[in-house]
Order: sequence, then structure tokens, then C-alpha cells
Amino acid sequence: MSTWAEKNRYKTWKWKNENPEAYRAKIQRRVQKIKDYLNKYKVSAGCIDCGYNANPVALAFDHIRGEKTKRVSMMRTWRAARKEVEKCVVRCHNCHAIRHSLLVRSKFKVEEKKNGIAEG
Repeated sequence: MSTWAEKNRYKTWKWKNENPEAYRAKIQRRVQKIKDYLNKYKVSAGCIDCGYNANPVALAFDHIRGEKTKRVSMMRTWRAARKEVEKCVVRCHNCHAIRHSLLVRSKFKVEEKKNGIAEG
């Protein structure tokens, strides 16, 4: 005998295959809601370094904890978006670029020391 979850999964699969345009529209609405929420979140949090919060386009999620699964803006479900945002802080693009350039430089210097390359 089938479980409720199996029956529900079958009904969803059947509906998706019978109504592909409606399914695509449903997904697009959900993705747009997620993006709207993430933009509001970025503006309300502001840049952790300089405090900028005027426009969500100029703010980015900077992964500082755990492994980056994929870009937060590419998330298609609420669960995945929340899980990825928990690994991040909000930074403006300027502060984000500065932080990453410093990280790359420090990593390069560590590798130089490991390889015995002298600074010149």
C-alpha cells in the first residue's frame, strides 16, 4: 500500500507533466518571492563593514562560514536559500572586493612561504 507522501508525490508529478506552463509560472513566482525577500533582508541588514544599505543591488552575500553550495541568488527553494544565507554576512560590493583581495593576497603570501619563494 502506498503512503500519503508517495501519493502526493505522484499527484505533483502528474500535475507538473500535464500543466508545464502553469508549473513554470508557479516556480517563477516562488523564485521572485525568494529574491524579493533576499533583497529586503540585504537592505535591512546593510553592509557589515561600512553600514551601506541604500540599494540591494549594491549589496552581496559574502560566505564566511561553511562551504558555499551555490550563489544565494540562484536558490529555488526557501529551505535552500535560508540554509545558504546562514553561512553569509551582507557586504556592499566595495567592501566585498576589498575583503577578497586581502584574502587572496594573504593566501598567496602563505603559498610563497611554503614554496620557498622570497619576496622581492
